Amino acid sequence: MEFIASIKAILPWFIRAGNYLRLKYYYRADWEVFRPWREHFKVELRVDSKRGLITHATPFVGFDDQLTSCMEHLIQGEPVVLVSAAPGCGKSRFALELARKLGKHESLWECFFVGHDLARATASIRKLRKVRRIVLFIDDAHKCPDLADRLAKVARESEGRHSLHVVCLCRLSLLHVLTSRIKGGISRVELGNLGVDQLSEIIQAKKRRLSTS
Repeated sequence: MEFIASIKAILPWFIRAGNYLRLKYYYRADWEVFRPWREHFKVELRVDSKRGLITHATPFVGFDDQLTSCMEHLIQGEPVVLVSAAPGCGKSRFALELARKLGKHESLWECFFVGHDLARATASIRKLRKVRRIVLFIDDAHKCPDLADRLAKVARESEGRHSLHVVCLCRLSLLHVLTSRIKGGISRVELGNLGVDQLSEIIQAKKRRLSTS
């Protein structure tokens, strides 16, 4: 019994290692269209990143309830989640934290950001689906509704251990572009605006980081 328990304990790590090797070597040619989330945010995650005052290296505040809701949608197996917000409200940062949380708490999930290239994404998706439990993020999905619709269809057709899910990040004012194009049910999560206290917390953390660098 102890031996079986030990095997069950280390099995996820072997699966994770296998996925890592496939992503690093077998799928490397497809990274321009399907980019692992750490690669996608590589520059922004650097300590010395100068990309704006509020960066992806600052504390994540303000959207905990929406993050939990989105996690629940994905874990329950819902294929398409649409995250909307006004410009500058933190859709990309929200996606980063969602990818981090899935990787931390659901270790068999892999998260990718999709380039706006319908032809290449369609050609590569079959190979990518061999990875267990994929979440594809489409940033500014309102700019590529055909791609979002195509990947949503693939997600609805997937099931079981190799299930695929799509998270579309969209401007609130252009929400209708996706809801009119993507056929079938969509789970929706709307982000609000950060409050003064939340913005102050982020700015103070950024100042502390700059003063110690």
